[in-house]
Amino acid sequence: MSATPSEFEDYFQPGTRVRIWVPLADGRSFQEWGRVRSLDDDLVEVELSRDLLPQLATLQPGRSAQVGIFDNPQGLGCRGNIDGWSASQGLMLRLFGAMAPFEPREFFRQDVRLPIDYRIPPTQVVEEVMEHWRQSRWNLEFAAQEPELDESEEVAELRHELRAQLKHRREATETRANLSGGGIRFTMPEAIPLGTLVEIGIYLPNPGRMVETVGEVVNVKPVDGGFGTAFRFRFIEEADRDRAIGYLAALQLWQLSQLPPRGVVVKDEPLSRLAYWGRVALALLVLGSFLGWQVRAAILAHERGEKHVIEKVFEQGIFDYLKQRH
Repeated sequence: MSATPSEFEDYFQPGTRVRIWVPLADGRSFQEWGRVRSLDDDLVEVELSRDLLPQLATLQPGRSAQVGIFDNPQGLGCRGNIDGWSASQGLMLRLFGAMAPFEPREFFRQDVRLPIDYRIPPTQVVEEVMEHWRQSRWNLEFAAQEPELDESEEVAELRHELRAQLKHRREATETRANLSGGGIRFTMPEAIPLGTLVEIGIYLPNPGRMVETVGEVVNVKPVDGGFGTAFRFRFIEEADRDRAIGYLAALQLWQLSQLPPRGVVVKDEPLSRLAYWGRVALALLVLGSFLGWQVRAAILAHERGEKHVIEKVFEQGIFDYLKQRH
């Protein structure tokens, strides 16, 4: 069943915030948000929140994209064909299909316990938040550098201060969270409005790196002890995304390695047929998902001219897995 133009008017009024799943050249999609500028019959004009999109973004006319109503609790959305795009005119989409609930997932998720800190910026101006995020990433790189022989006392003091701050963050109390390459969910003491930008630091023990991100609140619900808050990564370096995915894949491989070796009978809690095939399916899902990201990350690492980081993490996970099975 397809929605009529009049039905689109009920959802895509000027000023409405929407989520767009922009297609990428590798078959995945990139989640972006914007505001409706105008709606003419089934042609909607959307002002995206940024002028620059990922290099793999494909916005050629005729490509299909998914459109979701940002503030709708039911997650309603539909599909649209790209009619055109420019930084000045925005994204033009020809809507089609019925309005229905949907929530695409691009990344596998994993429950983790990691040192996590967050900070709500004093401003929600996107450009200012992005600039502070870039500064935070520069601080990490500067702290990791070896001091120069002729380094001034002021520079040495700054590096020492940044290293002390980083050490404190790494040793912070671990937080329960649900992490993926696209976002994170954890419990916060207060409810934060949807769309709020939050600076989030996540320490990955393997490869031993603090990941600086900016998350955008996409879901909030009351839970024991506070509010379960879900973020999608609004700003994250692709190399850091690869590191997070590599860490999650290695963690799941390690968890699989803790299963009893084939042929060993567990007398107390024998695996049912359903549980056995469930674990097999999980293993195939993890390996399949990661191999796809392995190829993508290798390409991106080559383009950046740097060594592929998650390759080493993945190889270590495989080594530990095989060692446990023998």
